[in-house]
Formats: sequence, C-alpha cells, structure tokens
Amino acid sequence: MKHQANLKFDNQTIQFVTCPYNKFFGYTQERIGESEFNLVGWKSPDFRLWEEVTISTREKTIIDSLAHLEYAGGISEVAKAIWTAKGELNFGQMVDWAERMGVRAVSLRLGYLLELIDFDRELYERLLPRKNPGAPWLDPSSKKIQAEYSSRWGGNETYLRQITQRVIETLSSQVSWNALKEETEISTHDTARWYIDTLKNSFVVSYIHDLDKGKDVPYHRKAKKIYFGDPFIFHAMRWWAFGGTRPFDETLQLLKNTEEKSRLIESIICDHMIRLLFDLEPSPQFDYTTKLFYWESGKKREVDFVTKLGDAYLPIELKYQSTIQRNDAYSIIDFMKGGKAHKGIIVTKDALTQERSYVGIPAPLFLLLV
Repeated sequence: MKHQANLKFDNQTIQFVTCPYNKFFGYTQERIGESEFNLVGWKSPDFRLWEEVTISTREKTIIDSLAHLEYAGGISEVAKAIWTAKGELNFGQMVDWAERMGVRAVSLRLGYLLELIDFDRELYERLLPRKNPGAPWLDPSSKKIQAEYSSRWGGNETYLRQITQRVIETLSSQVSWNALKEETEISTHDTARWYIDTLKNSFVVSYIHDLDKGKDVPYHRKAKKIYFGDPFIFHAMRWWAFGGTRPFDETLQLLKNTEEKSRLIESIICDHMIRLLFDLEPSPQFDYTTKLFYWESGKKREVDFVTKLGDAYLPIELKYQSTIQRNDAYSIIDFMKGGKAHKGIIVTKDALTQERSYVGIPAPLFLLLV
C-alpha cells in the first residue's frame, strides 16, 4: 500500500500509520452525519440518511496505543485513558487482543498498567512472562535501557530502591532528573524520570514545577520538588529503601529532628493542596501540575507553594517555627511585586498572626482548613 501523506484539519495533523493485515482486527461500524428528511409534513421523518465508517473499538484503540506509544502521547496518556474509561472497557477482551497481537512489549505494558490500577489479578497475570524476557522498552520517548519495569514485569527492584533513597534525601528540595540519578546505578535521566513517574502514577509521590510567572505555565525543564503523598507511605518507603531493623523506633527518632519534621510537613501541605484543588475543580483530566507550583525570585528566594486560583495566585511558605521575622516573608513579598497576588500565607509551628503581606497560620489549623 502506498504511504498516505499527512493531512491538516482544523489546526490538527492527521497522520496515517500502516498496519499489518494480521493486526487489523477489533473494529466496529459507527454512523456519522445522520440526517432526517420530511417530505410531506408528517411529524415522523420519511427517511434518514447516514454514512457508516469503520473505527477501532475502545479496547483495540488501547492495544494499538500500547504498540505505538509514539503516536499516543506516551505511556502516561494510555494509563489515563484506561483509568478514565475503566467502567466501560471490556478488560477480558483487551487481554485477549494483547495476546493476539503477538507483541511481547504490548502484553507486558498492559499487564503492568492493569497491576497498577489493582485490576483482576487472575486476568492480568495471564500476561506475565513465563520466563524473564529482559526489559522491553516502556515508552519510545525514552532510550532503551534495562530495568524500566517492576521486577514482576522484567525490571530491577534495586534501581527503584536507589531512586527512593534519592527522593528521601532530596525531599522538598529543588532537584533535576540528572541529579536524582547521582549516587545510583541508573545511567540516564530518562530512567530516573520513569521511576518517579511510576511512583507518581501509583500515588506514592507528587512533584511540582517552578512557575514561569510571565507566561503562567510551569517550567518543565527546570528542577522539580518531589514530595511523598502520605506520612505513612513515607515512613514505610524509608524503612524499605534504607533497610532499617526497628522501623517504629527509627520513625520516632526521625521526628525529633526539627528539619526532617519540617520537610515531612511540607509534603503533607503539598498533598492537602492537591486535594483542595481537585475538590474545587473535580475532573477525570485533573492535572495539579498546572495549578500548583513553587517559585524562585531572581534573588534566589523561594516560595514553597504557589497555588493558581482563577487569574490570581496564592503564595504559601512553610516556616515551622514559633516566631516569624520580616525576612521570613521576603520570598512572598518578592512574588507579590508582580501584581498577581495580594497576600500570602506563612504556615507556622504555632504562631497565629496577621501582617500587611501575609497571614501566619499554625500548621495544624492550616491543614484543618484545607
């Protein structure tokens, strides 16, 4: 078949992709352009006209997307599609078609995603490799590197343990993908990012970007700040990653360190803000990274969180201490100079105060309010 050139339609590019005959299955007929005609003035139409087109079912669209992630927006977009339509998909048929495709990577990708959403174990375990097949390429946008799956799907648990250690060590600090892979055996930043995205999609961690204040968008190329979504998960992962022997006693010892406790509270604030933003605008397509950021001024003064509320921003800074000095508010004051925020919040240990540029709220009260 002659390759069809791309088409432009309504500012969108339509790209034609050839498909082998043996993979051309899982399609259905749909009517488009249906019109009613009434020739003699009766209430019911005399006849209808429409055109039938052949399109893939939802299940086959998922399978094709897993085979050609480069055309589907990557593995994260496929995961979102499965999660959004999970109540309408025939997963048994999807597993059957993954096996019919005869492409090992498709079966492993689907099995991995179904395990992530905690689907029927008996069903997705049909896709488990009978022997270790090596690590297939999870996403064409990254390089082919071994150990990009969980150990059940052909990957390397050691790398996950190492990246978890790095997340704990850099918790609440600005960190790049390259910096995360330092002191690990991971060879590229693409693999480091894959592990973090896997933890993020599993609701273990969250990460936020620096705000480009002039454009109202996140700086994706700059450093991120990574947080654990829940204190229990943090302590459990910390014990697992570092191999402690007395997890409860070690947790109590950690909480005696004011700096470590402050970093953990910052994680809790991040999780609460994400939940608040979702409650304000609930949607299956909700993406907190377009509404929650951190910000750093030209003087390297950082605001821990900047929340987008409509056309305005709310800067939030954590100072886990009982006394707030004027210089503790400098980062909020710097942010307000742009005119997109009228006041900020400083989350304190136990001080409740109100100043011209900010309101000081004790952490327990702030978390109760949001």
